[in-house]
Amino acid sequence: MKERFLFLFKKYTVVILPIIFLIITLLIHFSRGKFYLAYVDPEYFHLFNGLNLSIFNLAIDFIHHPGTTIQIIFAISAHFVNFMQPGFDLIANAMNDPEQFIHGANILLNLLTSFSLFILGVYTYKISGNIFYSLLLQLMPFSNFMILLISGRLIPEAALVAPLLFLVLLLVRFIYDNEPQNNMKRYVIGFAIVGGLGLAGKFLYLPFLIIPIFLIPTLKWKLKYLAYTTIAIVVFAFPVFVHLDKSVEWFGNMFMHSGKWGSGESNFIDISTASDNLKALFVMDKSFFILCGIAGVQLIVFFGLFYLKKKQSLNVTLKVLLGLLVSVALSIFLVTKHFAPHYFYPTLVFKAFLIYLMTALFVESFPSKRVSIILPVVGFAIGLVLASQQIKPMLNAIQHLKQEAGIFENRRLVLKPYNTIDNPLIITSHYSGSPFIESAMVAGVLMSGSLKSTYIEKLAELHPNTYFYYDWSYDFYFWDQFKNAREFIDLQKPVYIFIGEGMEAGLEVILERLKKAFPDHQLDINILHHFTDPDEYFYEITLVEKLLL
Repeated sequence: MKERFLFLFKKYTVVILPIIFLIITLLIHFSRGKFYLAYVDPEYFHLFNGLNLSIFNLAIDFIHHPGTTIQIIFAISAHFVNFMQPGFDLIANAMNDPEQFIHGANILLNLLTSFSLFILGVYTYKISGNIFYSLLLQLMPFSNFMILLISGRLIPEAALVAPLLFLVLLLVRFIYDNEPQNNMKRYVIGFAIVGGLGLAGKFLYLPFLIIPIFLIPTLKWKLKYLAYTTIAIVVFAFPVFVHLDKSVEWFGNMFMHSGKWGSGESNFIDISTASDNLKALFVMDKSFFILCGIAGVQLIVFFGLFYLKKKQSLNVTLKVLLGLLVSVALSIFLVTKHFAPHYFYPTLVFKAFLIYLMTALFVESFPSKRVSIILPVVGFAIGLVLASQQIKPMLNAIQHLKQEAGIFENRRLVLKPYNTIDNPLIITSHYSGSPFIESAMVAGVLMSGSLKSTYIEKLAELHPNTYFYYDWSYDFYFWDQFKNAREFIDLQKPVYIFIGEGMEAGLEVILERLKKAFPDHQLDINILHHFTDPDEYFYEITLVEKLLL
């Protein structure tokens, strides 16, 4: 009876953490409210490009992450969502209710990540025979609450979690393989596929491509690994190669300039900000850097012990740890070069894997039944304690998301009565969103390049009196058309203007355009609403004919 209970415990325990992960990430996702209110970049960019993929149009224009894995997830999930919508026109349904398609893509993304977590647990137990190693590795996405928060969005960093989990699975399999040379082709192909998926998600995966190089024994196999990885990247990140000139320019600027998105000075890294960025990373997760420091000391000590070198499996574990620490250092360097906190979140996934490697080294170094039983339990306990410390900040973050979503939703409801087809609405908004869904839709259209013709007819039908101010045109933008104010303003009706945070300078230009279009009228300007945090303004403009003296 006892043996039966232990068998069932070990068999079904690996299901618990994947289910918890799925529940938490979906809770976080739906706590964010309507995405167009605050999360246009990159959700709506990937939505439109993913919809292009869903109708088998492969000329994807948005390659900036590259982000292809997110777009593929959109393309697949779109058909499931569309099946539950009225009618069969996928594009029309997506334009009518894009938020449903964003929800569908996020659910699919987190289902895939949860399944990856389940597979990691199952096979780690099968390989190692130790349930606590399995559970420890399944704590990887729980290492920092920010990993869970980004998994509630559709950003490339969230799509990196599953490839990293499969990378760890391959590394663990390699460690326990007594004759890896007999399976080297499988390992090389497996590492290449995972690497291709990772880089198709985001360039930030690049440092982790080097970990297998520490394990692959000969130059011949190393070259094959690089060749297979290149093929995998071409397959999974094909839009990068479809738009090769654009990709070379984009990623070349990222490499040669120190600012975000290829901006800033023409130097590789801005030394003046590097120290502050490093401090910010350390404050983000002190325990991760402490573990890296301890692991580094352990690495040096264990490499220095002569008798440990005689055990092949131990040498493999040491190589994995060395490769991991080098890749983490390179990741820190990349994030410091183009700094944004969320760029580093995928690297924090390795916290639990660090604990596993450190524990496994001790078990292999001091083999005894007691050590092999106690240390995995201790390692899992340490991982569990570190993960439990994330509960409070995670709950606080979810509460903050709900409050923020409520604020934005109230703002939307306040302005909703003004958004009608009777009165023209001119919008200039910050890329993070606005109370008007049109802001998100036009951003998605503009990021879909030559394929935007797929959407503009339907969008013009849905939003026939919404116009956008951009400083790269002398007219107002209307779903891939450019119109002078005289073409859409009825002098008998007011004009509404929405100014997003940071876009205040656009108001003066908009007003000048109206004055130029109607020189015989004066503008009666009335601020209907001024919102704060973020600062947003909503104006009513009435054109009054000038009196002749």
